[in-house]
Amino acid sequence: MLTDFIPLIIWIAIMIYCSYWVVSVLKMKTKYEISEALALASYFTAALLGQYFEPFYHNLYLTITGVVLIFIGIFIFISQVIIMKKFGQGEHWEDTKIIIEKGWFKYMRHPMYFGLAIANIGVIIWIPSFFSIIFALMSFILCLISSIWEDKVNIDKFGDAYREYMKNVKLWGIF
Repeated sequence: MLTDFIPLIIWIAIMIYCSYWVVSVLKMKTKYEISEALALASYFTAALLGQYFEPFYHNLYLTITGVVLIFIGIFIFISQVIIMKKFGQGEHWEDTKIIIEKGWFKYMRHPMYFGLAIANIGVIIWIPSFFSIIFALMSFILCLISSIWEDKVNIDKFGDAYREYMKNVKLWGIF
């Protein structure tokens, strides 16, 4: 059926976008954005293509739990993009001029990466196939790497004020 190919078509469109993103950031040489684009590509690979592979188990409660975690992660991600856009004082939501300490940024330095990491855990629970687990774990690790690399960029950008923020606010709120 044609509907069987919809996730594949969506995945191809997302991979084209992520490829364009990676090529553009390679020119700018911003490591954290390269790992960010790869994390997003890995997430969508796990979420959209993982369903084509046989899962290790079928459990309605775990499926629902996984989907709920995905929605929570996406909500965290999108809500913090809105916070950055509203309070960051830059032309683009990523081009913040100040350290934002509103929303989830009060509790963690990188809530958007954290949201994507939560969504990855949701994908692993929702689609427990070898394929989706590999790509979701890869995305999770890339989110962590992006957070660490972006801290270095923010130290260069904001200096001692960001170092002070780092002392008071943990990377993902838990470590």
